[in-house]
Amino acid sequence: MFGRRLTNLMIVLAVLLATCLACGGDGGEGATATPTVPPAAAEPAPTTQPTGAAILALGKTTLAPNEEF
Repeated sequence: MFGRRLTNLMIVLAVLLATCLACGGDGGEGATATPTVPPAAAEPAPTTQPTGAAILALGKTTLAPNEEF
């Protein structure tokens, strides 16, 4: 019974390791790197946030099953 649990645990760990390596994981080596900080004098980027309420006009409010909208 313990052998089966150990085997399952090893399989899960192997899959996690393979996934990490496939995604370009560096094993945590980059975790101690100093993050890059933008210069203090840089202007903030303009935002494009909506200024008013959005209007949604619908031709229909009730649809039958498999009916296109």
